[in-house]
Amino acid sequence: MDRKKGEKLVRMSRYIVEEYLKGNIPDITKFVEDWMKEKKGTFVTLKKGGELRGCMGVPLPLYPLYLSLYRSSLMAAFEDPRFPPLTREELDTVTFEVSVLTEPKPSLWKDVTIGRDGIIVEGYGKSGLLLPQVPIEEGMSRDEFLRAGCIKAGLWPECYKDKNVKIYTFQSYVFSELLPRGAVVRVL
Repeated sequence: MDRKKGEKLVRMSRYIVEEYLKGNIPDITKFVEDWMKEKKGTFVTLKKGGELRGCMGVPLPLYPLYLSLYRSSLMAAFEDPRFPPLTREELDTVTFEVSVLTEPKPSLWKDVTIGRDGIIVEGYGKSGLLLPQVPIEEGMSRDEFLRAGCIKAGLWPECYKDKNVKIYTFQSYVFSELLPRGAVVRVL
């Protein structure tokens, strides 16, 4: 996915949240192009002063990209249980980052590659997801990344070695604003 498409997705995500904060139902039809009709998983990450302010998404390709982005944008801004809902006053202080995911595939934990793979750890009725940019941003090794995925799933840190736990990997195209409402770059 090229930077131009990524920039369009980041601008669309910001527009969705901005319109919602104004009390409007965001009309995304003016943004939709044919390439956005393919089913894709997405995540939206909001950062304030470089710190996480919200991150949620739709990991599986259940919806066309534009609808997945719509849902992910609103969830990241208003439904992340770790943060209060975003306010109108905060909108110009946060940056938007959009991750477009490939379909998760079963993988062996030994095959997880930092800088390429995101992970879903699934077992014992629980699951946790970490985006591919997380270990890069946090300076994690593969084992640290896998342990963090286990903890995110609510399981014990070494659960990824358990035969009853499944590891899925996916890749992402990641685009982010450098500053609020600023230039958009491809991160990964």
